[in-house]
Amino acid sequence: MISMRDEQPRRLAEAMKRQLGIFCPLVLEYDVVELMLNADGQLWVDRLGQPMIAVGRMAAVAAESFMFNEIQAIVEREKLPDRSALPLFDAALGLRLTNIRYRAESELTEFGASRDLRRLCEVGLLDPKGERRGRIYFAAKPLVDLRNSVRRKKPLEDPYDLVAKRRQARQEPRLPGL
Repeated sequence: MISMRDEQPRRLAEAMKRQLGIFCPLVLEYDVVELMLNADGQLWVDRLGQPMIAVGRMAAVAAESFMFNEIQAIVEREKLPDRSALPLFDAALGLRLTNIRYRAESELTEFGASRDLRRLCEVGLLDPKGERRGRIYFAAKPLVDLRNSVRRKKPLEDPYDLVAKRRQARQEPRLPGL
């Protein structure tokens, strides 16, 4: 009989192979320092002494799936209850978490939800803000870093420049019928 301790790393490796697909061999290359997957699916590789380059594209759904599997690995490593993976995923996406919402998702009593949330804060995955009934939980640094690793990095455009461009386009002379 195979123990869960032996089975877990094998299943995690299989899941990574499924999600990374043709990019899986990059993980094994000795000079690869980092693989970065943006939310738009663009996959970048950073090698020692070389600039980061784009190596391909994955579906955005695969990026979210990869992020959820990372959260599940954290939950297992820290010996947290399995029911905490989905609320942690929501927090990693930037959603606020409350005791009431955690209870609804995990079907726990108020005491059980408080105990779980306290443990998630002690481990460093959630940051509590407020006291008693007004307490809200946000993603802590490990979850924020995970979210940022798959987020599309696109600079925001200045809205005043957009308005000026529209006005300029309206004022340009147009030929009749065009």
